[in-house]
Amino acid sequence: MGKAKLHGLLIDNKQLTGPRGGPLQVVDLSRLKGMTEQELEVLERALVQIGIAEGDQDGAGEQED
Repeated sequence: MGKAKLHGLLIDNKQLTGPRGGPLQVVDLSRLKGMTEQELEVLERALVQIGIAEGDQDGAGEQED
């Protein structure tokens, strides 16, 4: 079996699903590079409201060095 897998004769198929068996949500993080701090804050609040992300309780955010 090990040799068959190495030579591509056996393939492990896995199906990934999102919440409640639905489709996975895919996010292109490269789109975040050009966003301003205000746009990122609005996006974070929206994601928290719909339950996709957990936000800061105090709204301070992480400070960069």
